[in-house]
Amino acid sequence: MKIAFAKSIAVFALIFTVVFCVGAEAKSVKQPKNQTAKISKAVKTKTVKPKKPAAQKTSGAAAKRKSVRKAVSGMSDELLRLKNAVPSAETFGGGSVIWQRGDVMTADANGAFEKKRTLVVMFGEHIPDGWQEIVYPHTEDSSFAVEEAARYNPVTCIKEHDLSVARNVKFDEGAEADVVKIDPNCAGSLVVVVTREKTNNTDSIEWAETMSETLPVWERNVEVTIPSLSELFWAASGLGEPTVMSRSKTKTYRWQITNQMPANTSGLLLTTKSALAFSTKKGFAAALKDLDTLAEKFPEPSSRLLTEAGTGAPKKIEKAVNELWEHHIASFPDDFVRGASDIAASRTYSRWEQAMLAAKLFKHFGYGVNIWWTSKIMPDNDKIPAAHSMLDMPILEITKQGEKKSSYCIAGLPFRFGKVPSAAANVDMFRATEDGDYDTKVLKPRPAAENALDFDWDLKVGDDGSAKGTLNFTVTGGWNSLFDKGDGSVTAENAVDYLTRNIAVAMPNLTFTVKKVHTMESGYKIAFAVECIPAIVHADRMLMRIPGAVPRAVAEIMNEKDIIAIHFPFKITQNIRMKMPKHFRLMQMPPLSEMGSGTKSVLRHAIKHWPGKLAAESIWTVKDIDSGGRTAQTVLEELSAQMRWSNMDLPFKRK
Repeated sequence: MKIAFAKSIAVFALIFTVVFCVGAEAKSVKQPKNQTAKISKAVKTKTVKPKKPAAQKTSGAAAKRKSVRKAVSGMSDELLRLKNAVPSAETFGGGSVIWQRGDVMTADANGAFEKKRTLVVMFGEHIPDGWQEIVYPHTEDSSFAVEEAARYNPVTCIKEHDLSVARNVKFDEGAEADVVKIDPNCAGSLVVVVTREKTNNTDSIEWAETMSETLPVWERNVEVTIPSLSELFWAASGLGEPTVMSRSKTKTYRWQITNQMPANTSGLLLTTKSALAFSTKKGFAAALKDLDTLAEKFPEPSSRLLTEAGTGAPKKIEKAVNELWEHHIASFPDDFVRGASDIAASRTYSRWEQAMLAAKLFKHFGYGVNIWWTSKIMPDNDKIPAAHSMLDMPILEITKQGEKKSSYCIAGLPFRFGKVPSAAANVDMFRATEDGDYDTKVLKPRPAAENALDFDWDLKVGDDGSAKGTLNFTVTGGWNSLFDKGDGSVTAENAVDYLTRNIAVAMPNLTFTVKKVHTMESGYKIAFAVECIPAIVHADRMLMRIPGAVPRAVAEIMNEKDIIAIHFPFKITQNIRMKMPKHFRLMQMPPLSEMGSGTKSVLRHAIKHWPGKLAAESIWTVKDIDSGGRTAQTVLEELSAQMRWSNMDLPFKRK
């Protein structure tokens, strides 16, 4: 009881003290106004004046540190939000995923246009090809900065390490960029890159991009703010209406799209990609006309190019044009265009620059040239923005006086007079007209027989299951254009890479050695020496695989359903001859495909076996470039059968 009573007295004393102090403080605040003013003035004079320089310096540094901490904290919070929103990597095949790609743009009434870009990538076990560095080109009339390039912990979303940034790297005259290096340590980590670019004195703004990337994209955001008195013209494919927020002086448009799968990169399929374009000016024809004017202002062909073209004989011009394609700034966007003086002093060019230089070369030798354009978005109304970057690929139409047949030319693809590149076939093309409107055109592709892949295998199988022999590989027409990655002609040095990069062969321990490369008018014929282990021998049994080949590009067809649209019809032929030990006999003939008879897509497989010999043949012909309904289903079934053919194992037994 004494202890409890003592505690009560102590608590009462504490409460009394607090109340007394608070009352005293409250009482001290209630002073006359003039006295309060005197005290405040005295304090201000006494404390601030002697320490003014130090106080300013400290407060500035503190504010900067606070700003950095706030930015880092804000990014970590955003990463935590994304971490909870993005499905597991297994949903996307277990590889790398872009968690967020964001573009925030602001235009003011004084002509300034600012673009902030955010990229958040969750890398898998390996850094994908093409992602070892990220190149950000910028021009002389803009200020550009990489505000952040860092590696974050994918679990805690806390920043771990800054990435290396090479600033103002000069690729050629007028072609500078900041380059962010993605080192191998970024595998299994989050990488965040934030950039900001500002351009002044712009009379209008424009922007256009496809929404898909080479990696899956979970969240894609685009936001643009303009003065309230301005009007924004926009067009989209695969996106809905924007949300619009109006304030007293500005209007903000926002688009968001989630769960974008990687873009088809092979070029075989004709697919509609999600894309967005906007501008404060309108008029598709106006954009086309502007690009015609730009092409006219390009410098004349360089002395090097003219020397290559010689007297202007068609074969010489073809050689000069194809040589021009090899001088490419591969890490820059196709639509990167510099001023005439920079281009004249350069040796490497973007694809748009190459096309316009080629147009100048053709005109120099008396050819007529029209520049057609493909578009990221179909111009389907009168409010299409006048965004030059909405136009995608320039296609040159070349004519000779007195000749009816036109030739077509695409920068980066092999050029031959009288030919139509596969990428130009079955696509909508647009060209400005003199009356302020525009024309459209769609080119018919070559027939299937001119877009051919031929595999001619001749192998000898030994008693141990190993084999040696040859492969004669022929690629023509559209396939050659498709396989060309802008890295020059096929030679003995790069022929193996050319084959393995584009063709999948499910054969154990398969190696190729180049014997000969023959260049044809529309492609190549390449002879390889081949070694492999097609058979497994155990006791009196042998299981042997035939060497079936499948172009990697056709695998994208598997993702299509109702309609299959391709750039060109094609024919794939495989002939296989295998000499084998005479004492083995085929135990059972596999089920062979005979599909699509009487349709525009036909597949036929055949196998014959004699003592000591085996012959197999596969012919797949697809004549329809726009397959729907039953035809599309037939194409999918034939592709599945072709995949099974390339993994077919035949059982043999010793006699």
